[in-house]
Amino acid sequence: VVIKIGEAITSANNFTAAMDFARSLTPDGGTCPGAAIEKAAAQVQGNLRPERPYRSAILLTDGVFYDMPRPRLAAEGLFHFSTLTYSMGISIPQGQTDFGLTDEEIKRQRTQLLNFAQNQRQRVYNFGAEGLSLLDEIAMEFANQLPQDAIDNLPDIEARPFFCGWTSKDRCITMDEERTPTGKYCKWNSQLRKCLVKDNCNLSPKACEADEYCRRKGNRCLKKAKTPSLTL
Repeated sequence: VVIKIGEAITSANNFTAAMDFARSLTPDGGTCPGAAIEKAAAQVQGNLRPERPYRSAILLTDGVFYDMPRPRLAAEGLFHFSTLTYSMGISIPQGQTDFGLTDEEIKRQRTQLLNFAQNQRQRVYNFGAEGLSLLDEIAMEFANQLPQDAIDNLPDIEARPFFCGWTSKDRCITMDEERTPTGKYCKWNSQLRKCLVKDNCNLSPKACEADEYCRRKGNRCLKKAKTPSLTL
């Protein structure tokens, strides 16, 4: 379930309204961590503006990622655009509730949280078994930390305007068309089932044969020559 709670938030009143709207929501139907993270990366790519260079993403979970490796691959999109990533984990041990985590799951959660925060331990918040009772305290700590982190990590959005690591064909093609309507930048390789940069022909023989932008020449995989345009 992916819900947009606000956009073009340019004032404290806009932010308060978005938070009030979020409090009124009750997500239903299960969660898809990888899809949600990829959606966030897609929103970042679709809203790159020099006048709004700061970007951050916060992951809050009370479980573990069950759809690996998609969350890890999707997070690469956030890293690609220099998005500051933070993670917050609630780890209630098994036995205290009907849905508690085993010791192994708690360990796995902490590893996943650290990976999402790009191995920056100061950007990982562990609520532990106390759960949301610590939310107000951690929210204040986070609010004080974020502005300085943003200043220390000012991104250059012109350096890497495209990302071709999407985990689905539809996302690969759709995002490419939105960013480059006059010419493709990414491509979907059906053999590898991966989204790649169009000019990447460093492929295995089978993947090369399945790629519309590459051709085999003996044991080598080369880029296809561009078809010359005709002028009448």
